[in-house]
Amino acid sequence: MPKLSLMIVIVTATGIAETGGGDWKEFRSKEHGFCVLYPSQPKLNVTKSGGMEMKVFDVELNKCVFRIAVVDYPGAQFEKEALAEERLELLTKSATAKLKLEKATKITLAGALLGREIWASSDSGDMVHARVFLVNGRVYQVLVSGPRERATSAEAEKFLDSFVLSQ
Repeated sequence: MPKLSLMIVIVTATGIAETGGGDWKEFRSKEHGFCVLYPSQPKLNVTKSGGMEMKVFDVELNKCVFRIAVVDYPGAQFEKEALAEERLELLTKSATAKLKLEKATKITLAGALLGREIWASSDSGDMVHARVFLVNGRVYQVLVSGPRERATSAEAEKFLDSFVLSQ
C-alpha cells in the first residue's frame, strides 16, 4: 500500500501562478468535489509518487501561497473512524516534518467530516496555516503559506473558511 505521507506537500516554490490580486472569485472543481474562493484563477500541477497522483491548485499573491492539494487514497473510504483519526495524525506529522509544529487541533468539515487544523513555522520565519480533511478516501489539504503576517491575515482566513465540498 503506498504511503500517503509522501504525497503531502506543504510548500513548493515551482509552478505557482503569480497574480497582483483583485477580486476574489469562486473556483469549483467538479472532478474533485470542492469549491473555494481564490484571489485569481489557480494553476493546476499534477505530481505522482508511490503510485498515487496529487493535484495541486495554487495561486501566489504577495509572497503568499494559497493552495489546495487533493489525493485519492484507494480503500480509505471504508476505514473506521479510529483508523481515519490515526491517518490524520500521520498526515499532520508528515506535513510538518521539516517545520516547527506550533499547534494542531481536531476540526470537522460540515459538522461531521474529520480533519486537522495545523499551524507550523519554518526557520526562515514563514508560516503555514493548513486544514487537512480525509473524506471518503480523498485527502484535501487547504493551506496558506508565506510570511507570518500574510499566512495569518484576513485574506488567509477568507480562503481557508471558504472551502466547502460540492457535488
